[in-house]
Amino acid sequence: MPVSKHAASIVAGLVLAAAPSFAEGAASPAAGEKTVYDAWISQCSKPGDPHSCRVYSPVTVKADNGENVLTSVISTRLVKGQDTLQVSVQLPNTVWLPTGVTLSGEEGEPLEPLPFVVCGPQSCEAGRVLSAEERNLVEQEDALTAKYRLQTDQDVQLKFSMQGFNEAWQGVLAQSAGE
Repeated sequence: MPVSKHAASIVAGLVLAAAPSFAEGAASPAAGEKTVYDAWISQCSKPGDPHSCRVYSPVTVKADNGENVLTSVISTRLVKGQDTLQVSVQLPNTVWLPTGVTLSGEEGEPLEPLPFVVCGPQSCEAGRVLSAEERNLVEQEDALTAKYRLQTDQDVQLKFSMQGFNEAWQGVLAQSAGE
């Protein structure tokens, strides 16, 4: 199914209904339960353990006829023993593996590329651990753009809103602190 002729500069957004963040004294969600923070979702496999949590944002790109043609996910996890995050981007398996994925903020320099680390029948995932400086940059952005290349030599850009990112991690950390 052909994608819009403007696919070389796809900029996708995500519209999710906002859900309230954890109020002081609110119960922790059950294992596997999702909590929505604007464009980001938190999910923990073990309530109270922030290292079992991921905070992620899916983006769906639609063709001109309105059908979904691509769903990508940017995901973050805490790194045990370090004050930083692992970031990964899940993309279709039609990516050109040697180029990896480059994340950049709206005005900043791009981060070091994320190499592809695994591919499956439907998708490939690029990721790595962010430096403390890169984590701070990510936390200050309003949006991140993921740039990658397809096997057809076509450059693609996906824009991920950062609205709710910091609040999602604050919610995860608050529940692990027993607040």
